[in-house]
Amino acid sequence: PMRAVTATASGFAAVGFGASDDRAAAWISPDGLTWQTAPDGAVFANHTLPIRMAAVAAGPAGLVAVGWKSDGGNGSGTVWRSADGLAWQRDPVQASLTGGELNGVAIGPHGPIGAGIAGYPDIDQASVWLGPP
Repeated sequence: PMRAVTATASGFAAVGFGASDDRAAAWISPDGLTWQTAPDGAVFANHTLPIRMAAVAAGPAGLVAVGWKSDGGNGSGTVWRSADGLAWQRDPVQASLTGGELNGVAIGPHGPIGAGIAGYPDIDQASVWLGPP
């Protein structure tokens, strides 16, 4: 399922996850009518555990997507970046995202800001994270 969409200079980008909930997924479209799936790869996988892209934002450096991945414990917030919506990189694991779940993202003057919860799944507290530009 697609979970979020954003407008880009060349159309639209959407993010979500695979039907089996074991892959993140991304799509691009020039017009919102026809969609192309980003090539599958390790960046979208989590060793058969759940991984989901939940939100995406477009900025001057390209796209930033956020989400969550299971890590056998409480899970962790996850960040991906792409210049074109097809080739994605996953940011290295950040200690500040352990036990977090990112559900929203925006690009501000100082870089991306993610919103979600910390303490997942037991002590959910509203949280925001500031990322590098």
